[in-house]
Amino acid sequence: MTAGRVLMRPARWSDLEGIWRVCSAHHDDFRGMTLEQFRDIFTHRWLENPARTDAHAFGWVLADEKSVHGFLGLVPVVFQVDGKDVTGASGTTWVVDPAFRSRSLELYMPYMAWGDGHLLIDTTAGEVAGKCHAGLRRGMRHIPVPEFGERLLWIWKPSAVITPVVGRLAKAGGWRAWGSLPTFRPLLALALWVRFLPHRRVPASPAGFSVEEAHAAPAQLDELWERHRGAYGVTAKRGATFIGWRVFGSTELRRRTRLLVCRRGGAVVAYLVLYQKTVLHFLVADLFPMSTEPEARHALLRRAWELARGAGGGVLEVYGFHPTLMAETRALGAFAARADLWTYWYKTPPGPLVNAVAHENAWWPSGLDGDINM
Repeated sequence: MTAGRVLMRPARWSDLEGIWRVCSAHHDDFRGMTLEQFRDIFTHRWLENPARTDAHAFGWVLADEKSVHGFLGLVPVVFQVDGKDVTGASGTTWVVDPAFRSRSLELYMPYMAWGDGHLLIDTTAGEVAGKCHAGLRRGMRHIPVPEFGERLLWIWKPSAVITPVVGRLAKAGGWRAWGSLPTFRPLLALALWVRFLPHRRVPASPAGFSVEEAHAAPAQLDELWERHRGAYGVTAKRGATFIGWRVFGSTELRRRTRLLVCRRGGAVVAYLVLYQKTVLHFLVADLFPMSTEPEARHALLRRAWELARGAGGGVLEVYGFHPTLMAETRALGAFAARADLWTYWYKTPPGPLVNAVAHENAWWPSGLDGDINM
């Protein structure tokens, strides 16, 4: 497991500056980021993570005495499985210097080995990770959620989706001849405006609800979780501590994320987490409860749309939830599309967890699981 003096070993917090150097150079999520920004993010993900235990590894590095050349980390998580709390982890930030790409699997293998004894998820698997999960047969499986890859969008600024559409045309071939025409993009924008005309706005919300933005996680979220947790077989454990950490735990999250709380008669009945991916693109990262209180969810989605529009956005997306919630959202007029990749995988150790997580529709995923939108 060596090439010269470069070894694979467990990562230490003292490796952080070296990890930052390889991430800021070669990982799209961190390219150009300062060390201070990077430290803030990983302090949140690791040191201040309320799910972290002594059993968790920070991750693994390829490193010599002076430099880090590759990293794969863990984000501790707590899931509810059949009413019981199960501590596990999500993989995050697999990055390797191009000169050492041939040794990337040296980081992947201890990551898989950690999952031999713990619940392990990967919620942001890219093309390479997906091929490894499928081809190496180390126990990673798709979460058993039909239609997981569906994306639901309200689009009121076609300019927000022109670049992805052009990318798809390029892959399909024949793009260069059309793309060279000076009128192509204006015509494409007009065509998209017409196409998305029925999918521009969330309908007005029902009466009887008030929606407010919270700047800290209210204690009533604990009561909300306890009241509804029995409806979900496999899902991330919610509550005020988790939401407070997940929404307000780092400078970057506080800049990008909003917590909307829905009340009826003064009581908290639902909440929504709104995440800003780009200047134009807003995403519903969590919407709870997921199977009851449909009118409250409607009120929250309407307010999220109003906030995204008011902030200059062009798209509001709902992605990665249970089919029940997705069907309800589709009925509110969202445009349905398909994701390019299956991004959510899991692995369980031998024992009772295997059957508990394998049932179709047992999983109730969200955009706050693992390292999604973090």
